[in-house]
Amino acid sequence: MKTKLVKKMLLVTCFLVIITAGASFVLAFPDQTNECDQCHTNTDVLLLTSNATSTVNTKVGVSFILVLDGSNGVEHLKIVSDWANNSQFTFSVMDVDDNGADDTDTATGEITVAVNVTPLAVGSFTIKVWVAAASQLSASTEVSVNVEENTDTTFTTPTTPTTPTTPTENPLEAWTFYMYVINAGVAIALLIIGAVICKRTRR
Repeated sequence: MKTKLVKKMLLVTCFLVIITAGASFVLAFPDQTNECDQCHTNTDVLLLTSNATSTVNTKVGVSFILVLDGSNGVEHLKIVSDWANNSQFTFSVMDVDDNGADDTDTATGEITVAVNVTPLAVGSFTIKVWVAAASQLSASTEVSVNVEENTDTTFTTPTTPTTPTTPTENPLEAWTFYMYVINAGVAIALLIIGAVICKRTRR
């Protein structure tokens, strides 16, 4: 009988380990405006670069192509209007998954995307982009843009983009459920089984 109980306890322990490991690998990209390093705190692994080797000079309403390259295990690339001065531009692509429709790099763990960027106002601005992956990995890059007034008489001032639709899925909720609900339940089960084993052993 004691052997069977020990086996059951080992089984539950293995289950707890699997749940904990699974929760730690959940990639969270909820509809939050805070930057990725608030949750993905390891910024020393992923890589993110762009084709902008110096300040980009342009005019209001004159688009330019920003090619972004993420590597070394990236799973997701995102541009949020609240980061840096991103609200001063419109972007043709703001949300890219590894091997998704906008990712032109077919290798797993790498993302390449060409983003059409249009300035909305005059000034010196900074565009900020983040990539993230499981295990709390993230990386960012910044692009300096100098925008001058557009003197073209046929030019029409671009309008401010509308707020993107809130995503329906929120993996952060799944992570929280795994870490604080499932794990707590399994821990209680382990305590109960341990108590039963102790009583049986004393008998």
